[in-house]
Amino acid sequence: MWVLLCIFVWPFDEGETDARAVLAAMGRTYRSLQSYHDKGKVEIKGSESLKVTFLIKYESPNKLRVEWVAPGSFEGARVLVRRGAVVTDGTQTLWYDSRRDNQESDQSLSSAIELSTGDSFGSSQTIPSLLMKDIGGFNLLDLVDAKIDSQVTVDDKNIYVIQGKHADGITPYVLWIGVDDHLLYRVEHSLAVETHEYIVINQAIDPDSFQPQGAKSKN
Repeated sequence: MWVLLCIFVWPFDEGETDARAVLAAMGRTYRSLQSYHDKGKVEIKGSESLKVTFLIKYESPNKLRVEWVAPGSFEGARVLVRRGAVVTDGTQTLWYDSRRDNQESDQSLSSAIELSTGDSFGSSQTIPSLLMKDIGGFNLLDLVDAKIDSQVTVDDKNIYVIQGKHADGITPYVLWIGVDDHLLYRVEHSLAVETHEYIVINQAIDPDSFQPQGAKSKN
């Protein structure tokens, strides 16, 4: 859980520390990772109940597991959760969503990510698009009008706060990127805030995590 400890704000020399250079470094960092694992959440602004929790596991070059839990339909006063996952072992990809009759469906990875982006509140696309090629949708590396707004310290970690816009040139985005590790910790736009926590890189991941047949059973 992130707790804001202190904030430092000062003008940046764009010749020395350029937002575009920070984004490029982030892109190189994710593409060079041998493995990645995190947990996080997406919170919809203006709503206390609309929140997705998610988990991401990745092993280079083409193994991925993203699973999420989201609020679903109401049964009386009780909210039924909706669970989903996209899992690929590099050869086969399965997409699962409990809302769709608990069925797993065989898809290409790019199609599965596209189909699940709305259900996962975007969490199935944000980090995977940085880790892997050929994943569609908006890539944060394509942020336009990017500038470094400030530098903050969170849990003893120095963070660049970068402001910019979606490729549509309209929707504002704010990214929190590690100064030293160039990892993404937070994404904020007009509708939601996506936070990445418990990040572990370049450590062994259980191979069973990437078995497509387990897309449903592991949720």
